[in-house]
Amino acid sequence: MKKLLLIIIVVFSCTNIYTQKEGSLTIENIETPNSPAFMLLDKAPSSIERPNSTKAFALSLINSLENNTELPKNYAVEFTPFWFFKNKEMTALKYLGYDKNYNQNYFNGLKMFSISMAFINTPDSITNQEISNISIGIRANIISIRHKEDSKFVKKEYDKAVKNLKAINEGMPILDLEAEDQQKAKKEYDQKLQEYLNALDNIDSISKLSEIQNKRLLFALDGAIAYNSFFTENDFSSNRFGRFGAWLTANYSYKNNENTYLNIYATGRYLRDGTAIVNDEYIRQDFYDVGGKLEFEYKKLSLSYEYLYRIADSEDTYRSNGVLKYKINDKISLTGSFGKNFGDNDNLISLLGINWGFLTGEEKTVLK
Repeated sequence: MKKLLLIIIVVFSCTNIYTQKEGSLTIENIETPNSPAFMLLDKAPSSIERPNSTKAFALSLINSLENNTELPKNYAVEFTPFWFFKNKEMTALKYLGYDKNYNQNYFNGLKMFSISMAFINTPDSITNQEISNISIGIRANIISIRHKEDSKFVKKEYDKAVKNLKAINEGMPILDLEAEDQQKAKKEYDQKLQEYLNALDNIDSISKLSEIQNKRLLFALDGAIAYNSFFTENDFSSNRFGRFGAWLTANYSYKNNENTYLNIYATGRYLRDGTAIVNDEYIRQDFYDVGGKLEFEYKKLSLSYEYLYRIADSEDTYRSNGVLKYKINDKISLTGSFGKNFGDNDNLISLLGINWGFLTGEEKTVLK
């Protein structure tokens, strides 16, 4: 039933595509990060993600590399409500986080929060049967600050793009042969014709402006909350509280050039966990996770190492792993992870994740 539901959603998202309107800037290269609903249960390849907005709809599959003979059993969907409504008043400047005077709105990302849901299967150490987990999560970019040179780039290319689009939309001018002052009419014609030809030559200013969304922020702060329930023995009435989590992630990006970044992350997370077993009964305990990640990024490839230290009621533990991510195209990315997970038993991290991001056709902003 879950697989059928996922297929229906994917088909709907793929068919709901619109063409780009003249005078608009299409937003395509939005990331598809790991779902908070996955991250809550420590089942995602990476527990520390870049604060960013996601595509309108994203589908994620996570599978252990040890289970290479089995189909993936862990699925997550994530969608951004902002992209499912027509944003007629949304301009390219507003989307990028600037007002008409090119001042940054540091809280611009809040309106593009995302909601996620995950279906995860894990073994029960008591009954030895499979546990079905359902998680929901919400993620939002709280603060975003761009590099100064990127802000200058936005102002320069936005002004140029608007000017070029205006000239192109007006079309090639026609000489007014009936004008009383033929010399003046010819001068105005030559001027408009030159503007039109220049606009055609510089139409790449529009695509240059769209590239700003791929540039990393100087600093970003992201917040997320997630909740999980689980079911045992394939019985709906066995519903139990699994986990509740809330966390913040900060990211600083050092830009070497347009394609190379060194990203530094710091995160803090609170977890209320109800999955621990004492005397064959589930108990609840509190966890506090603190840690960070160092990531080297070059074009579509990123390599990182992350470490999280968990302060627990009983015994402290940690998660340490390396993460390799490759963006195949604007829709699909692969993430591989290997290392040690929290706890002393069954703590091998050996995961492969595939993320698909889909557009609704409303990912456009107006140039005006």
